[in-house]
Amino acid sequence: MIYAGTPVIDDMVTWWRKRLENTPPAQLPVVLDHLMAERFQFNPETAKELEKLHAKFSAKVLQAA
Repeated sequence: MIYAGTPVIDDMVTWWRKRLENTPPAQLPVVLDHLMAERFQFNPETAKELEKLHAKFSAKVLQAA
């Protein structure tokens, strides 16, 4: 199992964060859906970090609406 703080988790969370930051606002809901669907492929620690990203960027979508 891969634990929090390891390079694999950090890289995956960083990859998703960059993807979300570079996504146009109109496409953000679709990318957020993909994030939530794919989080189950990872261990619980990674999934928890990805859920935090989802919450952060979902709030941005709601503010923009």
